Amino acid sequence: MACRRLVHFADEVSKSLLFIEQVFIMCQKHVSQRKRNGRQFLKDSIMIQFFTLAFMVFIINQASNYTASPHFYGRIPLPPLSTSAPNGVFNEDAPGNLNIGSISQRLYYAPDNHVGVNALIDALTSLYPDVEAIGAATAADMNKIYENNLFDTWATLDFQLTANQLSSGLLIPSQSQATDVSYTISINPTVWGNMPTSNYSSPIYNDEVAPSDLFWSSGYLTLQNFVEEYLVQQYNGQGDFSIDAYIQRFPKSPVYEKKIEVNISSARQSIWKWIGGTILSICLFVPVLPYLIEIVRERQYMMKDMLEISGLMDVSYWTSYLLIIMMNGLFSIAFILAFLRMTTLLDDRRVGPYAALMTIYVFGSSCFAMFFGFLVPRSEYYGLPIFVSTIALTVCGAYMGAAADISTSVKLLLSFLSPSIGLTMGVIDIENYLYFNDGDMDYYFVNSNKAYPDLSGVIGVIFASGLFYLLLILLIPIDVTYLLFDRTPSSEQYSSKLDAVKYPCDTEDDDTKDDRRSLLQEGRMRAIGTSRFLKERFGLGYMLRMSMREQVDNSLVRKMVSEYIEDVSVASAAGTEFSLRLPRAAVTVFPKMLERMENESESLGVVSYGIETTTLEEVFMRLVNEDNELLLKDHARANRLLAASAAERDSNKQELKKRDDDRVPLNPSQMQSLLSKGRNVHGSGMNADAFRVQVLIILQKRFHQFVRSRGQWAMGFFMPLVLVILAGALLSNTPNTILGQSDEAILPKYYNFFPTQVTGANKAATMAAVSAAFDGRASLEYVGQNYSALYDSINDVASVGVGASIVDGIAYTNATSFTVMYNASYPVNFAGAVQALSSSAVSSATNGLLRTNAQFNSLPNSLLGNQMNSAFFTSMLIALIGGSFGAGLSIIISGERVTMVKHQQLASGTSSVAYWVGSFLWDFSLMFVYLIWFVTILAMFSDSYRDNRYGNIFVAGIFYVLASIFRFYSCSYLIADVRMAQSTYFYGALAIMFVCIQVWIILVPLFRDYATGYLMWFISVLFPGLHHFYLGNYWRGLKYTLTFNEVGAGWVLDFFEMHVLVQKSVQEHGHIRRIFCCNCCLDYCCCHACQKKKGLPPLASDEDPI
Repeated sequence: MACRRLVHFADEVSKSLLFIEQVFIMCQKHVSQRKRNGRQFLKDSIMIQFFTLAFMVFIINQASNYTASPHFYGRIPLPPLSTSAPNGVFNEDAPGNLNIGSISQRLYYAPDNHVGVNALIDALTSLYPDVEAIGAATAADMNKIYENNLFDTWATLDFQLTANQLSSGLLIPSQSQATDVSYTISINPTVWGNMPTSNYSSPIYNDEVAPSDLFWSSGYLTLQNFVEEYLVQQYNGQGDFSIDAYIQRFPKSPVYEKKIEVNISSARQSIWKWIGGTILSICLFVPVLPYLIEIVRERQYMMKDMLEISGLMDVSYWTSYLLIIMMNGLFSIAFILAFLRMTTLLDDRRVGPYAALMTIYVFGSSCFAMFFGFLVPRSEYYGLPIFVSTIALTVCGAYMGAAADISTSVKLLLSFLSPSIGLTMGVIDIENYLYFNDGDMDYYFVNSNKAYPDLSGVIGVIFASGLFYLLLILLIPIDVTYLLFDRTPSSEQYSSKLDAVKYPCDTEDDDTKDDRRSLLQEGRMRAIGTSRFLKERFGLGYMLRMSMREQVDNSLVRKMVSEYIEDVSVASAAGTEFSLRLPRAAVTVFPKMLERMENESESLGVVSYGIETTTLEEVFMRLVNEDNELLLKDHARANRLLAASAAERDSNKQELKKRDDDRVPLNPSQMQSLLSKGRNVHGSGMNADAFRVQVLIILQKRFHQFVRSRGQWAMGFFMPLVLVILAGALLSNTPNTILGQSDEAILPKYYNFFPTQVTGANKAATMAAVSAAFDGRASLEYVGQNYSALYDSINDVASVGVGASIVDGIAYTNATSFTVMYNASYPVNFAGAVQALSSSAVSSATNGLLRTNAQFNSLPNSLLGNQMNSAFFTSMLIALIGGSFGAGLSIIISGERVTMVKHQQLASGTSSVAYWVGSFLWDFSLMFVYLIWFVTILAMFSDSYRDNRYGNIFVAGIFYVLASIFRFYSCSYLIADVRMAQSTYFYGALAIMFVCIQVWIILVPLFRDYATGYLMWFISVLFPGLHHFYLGNYWRGLKYTLTFNEVGAGWVLDFFEMHVLVQKSVQEHGHIRRIFCCNCCLDYCCCHACQKKKGLPPLASDEDPI
């Protein structure tokens, strides 16, 4: 018993050691496979991780550089319409302005053909000389002017005149009759933002501009106050009338926050928390994806089965892959954490939780992906779906995290089913806890309000998910009993070495050996077994070899053998050697046949004979020569044909012959035309008729290649068609005007949400005057006799939660002198309070004869942003159309060059000119069809592209088609791999379009300085002329593009002239061309706006710094 236990223990130890050894050898195999393509390994791991993380860090840092807009809390009069300090409306440094640079001073007014209106505008420009007034006949005409000067407009002033005012030419036609004057003031939203049209604005921050502040900082209240004063001054005896209006925002609230805290911590909470899981998933999953694809490929090509039959244990196989994946994952985790820590995106408190979460995620997601591989039969269909699904599930995790109505248990269940969801949930847990709490991470903290599971639960669920999928992988019954495999166990079931991999592929015919041989064809294992098994399964029968006398009729021997065996064929007949192929089933008649041959050898002319069995070499040759296309399309049938009968093989040969004949669409005369020499020995060209015929045949050839190729159908037809539909639909919905619809003008009214506090020297008189000004709509509360009493009272009740809430405060001195202390939470009430008090002063001064109706709104919003977004996505879709077409085109153009098919055609007589002309005509016609579809879709979905707009799109499309085709043809000479060509054309088109968008839309109009200028100069090595386009020298940039930077000489000279080129560009265009003036000047800046800001005379327009 003790000996038996000892033997059992030794056996277990031996198996354990064997397991360790097999895992080690398999890991060596995995590493060796990756070593063979080291550059690809770096691209798949370090490069993708670096650029993904760098992009994320850039986004976070950009978001965290937000600075609060300044705001002034003092009591001030309405700011003047000037650039004067400190409160001028057009002074970019004035409190309340958004620090956007130079502010436009241009005012459009209508109607400009009315004497009274023109007189008012003259008085306005006389009082405020900085205002640039431009007249228009109607409000519609003002909008047209504004549309042409989007970024150089301050406001518009539109008078709605009565018939009496129009006929008299005066705004006040009568000194004794009542007059109504109605006008609308509109502020440019491009500069100031939209004027608030309702109360209850968004949360207010103490040190930042609120929507309420726009009424005075934009100059609206100042312009309204001037119009009111001017109208009263038109009455006799009121020439000195003025309204002294003061304003002040409520004192800073102890409840409201100081400002929007946008720093690395808040950006991490608002951005990283939601997309961090996706970023980490990309960085962790991409490096291990090649190993996962290799698993599917080995299963697809039966390499795994070969290893198992040769002695590899199933658990060793999966353990080795899991081990190598975890090692790569740990390396990726170390790199990610080091990078994010150095860039301060993560702090020390986050390193530990993220390390634990990512380590478990690598295990769980890898097991999930390996299990997913059982659902995908082919490796080429595995990589992209599993990658996309993994990323999509991380995005779903963010939505799950935001869904408070989903219970914690459901979220944990979803994290168990998909570790990618669990990764995002874990990131949300970490960021939520560490943002609101000091100290280290509490792994057991549960946010019950949001139904977030605790981090330990998420990690545990992901680990359990990995174990679950791993057990499924190990327990799934995998059928390795194939028709072609010898299931006889080898003499050493668990070989310590992978013998099948290391056996030399010899052809020694020793059937007594208990060896096992595997036969591979183009990476696919076609058979495995002993020599005897392979010969019996794939052997072609027996070979009857005979040595004949000279000048003997061999047909006599064949006739004699056919009497015994019907299925006999001649294998060879060379000289005196004659061989017949005999089927395996005829072995029973061999004795009688050979006995007769022995007796009749003299008459038959047989000198000697012998029978041989099939050699391994013949078996190998038979497998190598099988039909590869059938092997790809119908693997099972290809296996059956290897062991088929002669009749079945002959039938299959006839099918293949018919298939090949059908695939040759050219008749003999066309083939002869292609074989006609493109040039004769004297170098003269072929005649026109032969050239035309060859071009037509090339077109016909490309057509049949397109029809037969699934790759061309997918990349050259279906995908471009879908992208064309998307691009056309997107462009048809793009705004075709620069301006949106105008908002309806608003008459500001005062709403009595809460009491309005009032102060004045005499309580009764003050309460009566203010109540009359607000038409009794306000619930007034008298709190003292002067402004100080109002300030002290409001300071105690300025915000919700501190005393009783109030709307506004009024410090009333008299009808023409008052202070409005406004609650920033109710912007329309602020404008309504000032207008009510001003209207009351106007009515009092004119004894009720003048009634003014002042409305406000914002000028129509610019649709440039929507147009920009639509144009960006449409451009990218168009680039994808070209890239997809190029990927399909490369299958033929690059494929024929790489496989020497093009060389064979040219060597056989096809003219190279005919080859390229025929190819160009086919490719151009195909892309032209896409262009027609695109224009047709625009016509179907939108009526905006009329007249010559279709022509513009059509002509631009023609040039794009030509440029794309010639670019693909040129690149086909530089890329020697078809798959690389497909990737380059597809992604390259996308990258080129993206760079063009960056240059023309972002870099060209924006900030110009020395550093960016030299950067553009350096990049122009790859994109000739880029730096001149950036500087606005478009014709020179075009010349550089066409001459490749003047053959490099101009590029070198520009390095020494860049300083002067930038200064000249800034002088002509400013730092920010036609948008805003510069905020950050160059030293000794020469742009006109900066000269004006410094109080210096602008440089002469014709002065050339060079």
